[in-house]
Amino acid sequence: MPFCSFSEGAAMFDVTPIENMFLLEYLPTAPDGYLRVYLYARMLCLHPELGGELADVAKALHMEEEAVFNAFSYWERMGLVERLSDRPPTYAIRPLKGGGEVRTEMDRDYYKYREFNSSLQALFPPGEMLQPNQYQMANDWLNVLGFSQEAALRMLEYEIRQPGGKRAASVFKRANKRAAEWADRGIRSLEDVNQAISYDDQVYSLASAVMKQFAMNRRPTVNELDCVRRWIEDWKLTEQDVIAACAQTTKSRAPSIAYLDAILKARVESGSNDHFEAVKELLRELGASNAMPTPDQTRKYAALLEQGFEPEALMLAAVQCARKRKHGFEDLEWMVEEWGKAGVRTRADAEKYIADMQQATREVRALLETAGLSRRPNMDDLARYDSWRARFSTELIQCAAECARGRRVPVVYMDKLLSAWEISGVTTPEAARAQHAQVTGAERTSGAEKQAAPVNFQQRSYTAEESQSVYFDLEKYYAEEDEGK
Repeated sequence: MPFCSFSEGAAMFDVTPIENMFLLEYLPTAPDGYLRVYLYARMLCLHPELGGELADVAKALHMEEEAVFNAFSYWERMGLVERLSDRPPTYAIRPLKGGGEVRTEMDRDYYKYREFNSSLQALFPPGEMLQPNQYQMANDWLNVLGFSQEAALRMLEYEIRQPGGKRAASVFKRANKRAAEWADRGIRSLEDVNQAISYDDQVYSLASAVMKQFAMNRRPTVNELDCVRRWIEDWKLTEQDVIAACAQTTKSRAPSIAYLDAILKARVESGSNDHFEAVKELLRELGASNAMPTPDQTRKYAALLEQGFEPEALMLAAVQCARKRKHGFEDLEWMVEEWGKAGVRTRADAEKYIADMQQATREVRALLETAGLSRRPNMDDLARYDSWRARFSTELIQCAAECARGRRVPVVYMDKLLSAWEISGVTTPEAARAQHAQVTGAERTSGAEKQAAPVNFQQRSYTAEESQSVYFDLEKYYAEEDEGK
């Protein structure tokens, strides 16, 4: 049996016959090497003396035997070659049939998917020949799952670009799984596939951004991409949410997408989504714009709401903390606790509280200047002033400041004077000045270098947190006041 021969009715004499139908329908999509093999085989059918086996064709075309074998397999898929035997391989060139001629069932299948199958093969390198089961798999995407040919080719083209190997076997395995998933979601047309690919590109982009945060110089794996899809689809997280969460992986020596996934999962399972955006806004006002709310922070925020604090009041507290350069959530907790002790829970109460304390701070600073001090009020000054206002008139407090001028510790001296006047029943500035003059005159008459009697009052010590104003930014206020002078 000759290596290659025309089947009945396919032969012409004196020329190598190439039908115009072949030139129009097969030539445009055929790989170059495969085209050379087919044309040579047509000639070989008329001149069998030129070669009788696969090696002769490979030698004549300067190709590898495997490449020649793959080419014959390709044309077999196209329906133009029929394999007659396997060992040794022999083939018959089949005639092209016109549209009006009767075809066998095999002919109809080959012709129906000829261009599609040719396009499938063209997606892979010439040396990699698709196998029958892979063609069948792709045909099932059309006949069983309902994909259009354009959609199936676009899906396969996209799958070739994904991590996990580019060999046909691995690509078709992944594509078959993707095809089933997309079909379940109603993705079958070219437009639907393009939209799905756009979404997958978004997933890949976010995964790459996270890996850049972790200084990982590689492509994300399939499992890592699945994690990112879960963040976007199931947990409804934005890219900003995910990138912000990367900061919480600093406790890990080897941060990874899996570690980040655990952090995000803990946040979601804690039920913290209800207040996530509100806490994120609080952190932004605190000056920690890149921080991501933790489950603990969202739980504490929910507890504050249960205590009767309005969200607007908490936001105002965050603004006040930021003005004092206190950017931690714990700073906000401390301030809100102080407000709670003063009965401040609504925005209106907070605004009034702040305004009242601003006025009190201005009054205390004026008293300090009267007493000969140029410093700014501190928490101890404000606390004493609150106590004085509840017991004495403004005039009597002013008189005490005047009398304390030149004293070593004016504020403590004022407190001593006011307490002594209270015991003596002094209620007017006139009576206070008279008593103070009498005391200081007696000191001068006796010639004793007396100062104020030793005071038992000890100035309170405050922690670093307590020493900050719970009302407003004193430094900012006085800076503005100084600029206006």
